Amino acid sequence: MTRHFLLLLPVALAFAALPVATPSFAQAPSPESWIQDGKTDCKVRNPAPQPRESITWSGACPNGIAEGNGVLQWFDDGRPTDRYEGELRDGWENGRGVATSTLIADHYEGNWSDGWRHGQGIYSFANGDRYEGDWFEGLRTGRGTMVWADGARYEGEWLDSKPNGQGIYVDAADATFSGNWSRGCFRDGGRKLAVIATARDCGFE
Repeated sequence: MTRHFLLLLPVALAFAALPVATPSFAQAPSPESWIQDGKTDCKVRNPAPQPRESITWSGACPNGIAEGNGVLQWFDDGRPTDRYEGELRDGWENGRGVATSTLIADHYEGNWSDGWRHGQGIYSFANGDRYEGDWFEGLRTGRGTMVWADGARYEGEWLDSKPNGQGIYVDAADATFSGNWSRGCFRDGGRKLAVIATARDCGFE
């Protein structure tokens, strides 16, 4: 089972001809939930507890809580799943860190805040898609660039992991859609496009 920093949640698909990356979104942290390293008894936050899971933590552990730089490895029934290498504070991923999922082969490197991808960071998807830019509580929000494996590209403003605001999308055939976007929807006269959204979401149907 993947941990909270790489959990997959459903995302609406765009037009079939358009590339759509399925983003991994952080699950809402639960401050009441913890998990202990079985050998050291050091605790880290565990907002999405799963059966048969366990951890190891290589860093410092003042007052029994993981702190500072180290490697946090998650296991499912003894098998390695997700790995976080970087800073922890009060048991949360905080500061700079790298998270890698063994199960889905996604990779994130960048800033964290209380268990969320938050600030600047780069997310590399297993299928070859890549996002580099701003994050807010686990979602692509702010300015960023998404490059799909087929060569399509969006550069501009984001909100809740969808193009929103001023941006430029260039598809794999070099057609360009530049202007204002609203939650993945672009409309400029008779030109319409949905990216990380459906035609129905955009009112195109």
